[in-house]
Amino acid sequence: MSALASDAGVASALIYYYFGSKSGLFQSVVETARMRLKERVIAPILAVVAHQGSLEARLTTLVSVLAHRGRDDIGLHRLILAGDLEADIPEVFAVRETIGEDIQRLYWAVAGLNEHGPENDRERQLVATIELLVLGIWLFGMRRHGVERLPIVVQAFMDLLAGTLFEAGVEDEPQGGAETRQEARTSSELLDGDAALEERLASIALHRFASSGYGKTSLKEIATLAGVTTGAIFHYFGSKAGLYRMAGALGIQRMVDRSAYSIALADIRGKGSQRERVKAHFQSIAATVEDLVDNHWMGLRVQVDAELYPALVEMRDEWADALEQHYRSVTGGGEPSSGSGEGAPVQEPLPVLLDVLTLGTSWFTVRHGTGAAKSALLGLERLIDRQV
Repeated sequence: MSALASDAGVASALIYYYFGSKSGLFQSVVETARMRLKERVIAPILAVVAHQGSLEARLTTLVSVLAHRGRDDIGLHRLILAGDLEADIPEVFAVRETIGEDIQRLYWAVAGLNEHGPENDRERQLVATIELLVLGIWLFGMRRHGVERLPIVVQAFMDLLAGTLFEAGVEDEPQGGAETRQEARTSSELLDGDAALEERLASIALHRFASSGYGKTSLKEIATLAGVTTGAIFHYFGSKAGLYRMAGALGIQRMVDRSAYSIALADIRGKGSQRERVKAHFQSIAATVEDLVDNHWMGLRVQVDAELYPALVEMRDEWADALEQHYRSVTGGGEPSSGSGEGAPVQEPLPVLLDVLTLGTSWFTVRHGTGAAKSALLGLERLIDRQV
């Protein structure tokens, strides 16, 4: 409270005079955030979509306004994220619930539904896909790459709706091709002895770190779940940070392996276009959506924990580079068009859209569960095929 008072140039007692407590101040912030959302985001979108006949036009308006207002509403978006990442704090968790009804009505309007909401599976899938898209945009802009990258998202989505995002036909094998994919499929089969135990420890750690964060996860807890002593963790990984690094890398590698396998099957069946490879990527996610949550939620935890553990920033950048390379492989892309170094964000529209939609899938799953996420991915597949 003293830091807030100092920033405002007042005494701490003045905060208590106006709000009564820290909780009271937070509740006021929540209400202010809700009003900002309604005035700066929801109202402008509703004013336009009410007069647009096509779903494509309404979706374009949604994405454009979100990107345009992103910088102004960064505080609001961080509050919404905090409502998920710190749900053990009741006042923080209430943020999501307070704002949720307004956002839900916005999704219905963009989907072209009346005030009663969706009435069949197809409409429910469409609403879920719209929410998935919005969540992905917020995570991409607020937690991963910065709001300055949001115009790329707008361009990518407009290209998707216009039918110009994907190249036609069967393309050359993307980077990390058939040989690499074969290695990915067989790598787990080669594990035995120490390597198998090392992977099991990393797998258990992945879920625990993703659920609780770096600081709240104990090595003793992980060792107990794995049936070993903490000494074994130090033997294989050297330190808690070493285990954390390996767990994050394992989460990303699982997604890459499964996605590459699905893409390889699409290529074998003669459906090697960019569109089919992207669909294969999301089909593989739908089959293992629980793992995706651990994978991306751990990355978000790094954002939260990095304030206390600066060394985690380096790990975050390593994971971001690995994901960027994977998205380029899915789309058949080459080297980055600009930017270099650890954690450099992608620039091309298609890999950017992949990142946005994969992030959105993860957050949507945390909010609504795996069943709802698979439904949203069905709607996403229709969107990719322009069949919405």
